[in-house]
Amino acid sequence: MKVPEVLSAFHTMPTCDRLDLICRLLRICVPYELRFLGTVLLDAAHAQMKSFSALEVVANQVNHYSGFKSGALTHEICEKLCCALAVVHAHNNPVAEAVCGLLDNPQVLQLFDETSDVKVLNDLRLLYVMAVNHPALSFNQRQQLLYRYLQRMDSVYRGKRKLLNLSSSTESGEADGSTTLRREPGRHAFVISCEVHSVYKRADKRYPYMIQVTSNHYFLPPTLCLYLCMYMCTCI
Repeated sequence: MKVPEVLSAFHTMPTCDRLDLICRLLRICVPYELRFLGTVLLDAAHAQMKSFSALEVVANQVNHYSGFKSGALTHEICEKLCCALAVVHAHNNPVAEAVCGLLDNPQVLQLFDETSDVKVLNDLRLLYVMAVNHPALSFNQRQQLLYRYLQRMDSVYRGKRKLLNLSSSTESGEADGSTTLRREPGRHAFVISCEVHSVYKRADKRYPYMIQVTSNHYFLPPTLCLYLCMYMCTCI
């Protein structure tokens, strides 16, 4: 892949994917490359540092996050948290604890599954990408947010893109944030994910299981449901 093609693809990516790619590239750089990039970044950001000085003071105080609720991560709240994470100091562990407490909430996944607003989807992904790569969070905190939330979000997002045929212009988001996902025409049902959960252990030492199916359709044909049950039973 040539450099112009890489730059063109990078230009069309949502911010969350761009930051994720940059952080991945930084992890494979050698020390002198990182030192040089640090100098370049400091010089590039020097002009904007003064405009972030007031936010930096506020964002590095723990009480700044007491007014946020993790179950209500709207577009506006996500933007505020992303701006705050951008200026949180690398060794501010108390703020990292507060941020991790906000993001470690299963209701966020439910919100991500239910929303159809592309901008909200990318805002949530951006928030977790920044948290997973932020040096203020401990290794365990980052791993927890990565495996419990971000990977699940990425999987659902890829499924929605594939099934609902999102265009590249839709991925970048409209300025007014009103773009929504639309179903493909037709009555075909597609399975996004299929998970098996152990419910409890019965007296006869058998383990009943619950099969949770996520699809693009409110109604799955009985034959498809039966096939999924039979297939998942062979995997247990």
